[in-house]
Amino acid sequence: MNLIHVLIPNRIERGQIIPIQVKIQHPMYNGWAISSSAHAVEAIALPRKMLKNFHCFLNDTQVFASTFFEGMAANPYLSFKIRANSSGELRLRWEAEDGEVFEHKTKLNIM
Repeated sequence: MNLIHVLIPNRIERGQIIPIQVKIQHPMYNGWAISSSAHAVEAIALPRKMLKNFHCFLNDTQVFASTFFEGMAANPYLSFKIRANSSGELRLRWEAEDGEVFEHKTKLNIM
């Protein structure tokens, strides 16, 4: 299970540029790591497990996107800004190299 944290302002006015901060718990193994089990007779390479893309949608319109590479840390944190022109659903989507998808939805309310 991947825990997702999202931070958006509580009070948003129409047309305001707002900061969005997101973090997902994800190990981001690059395929070069070795397990450190004390009970293992021989070292075992951990399989590659990387996020590759992030997309942010407001009412089904993409408002931000990012591509991750091997240098990205575990539990990636992103901070970006969008212009809030309308209330609606803010949908955050992470895509892993193995096809796994993680999504989080929250409401964006314009005052």
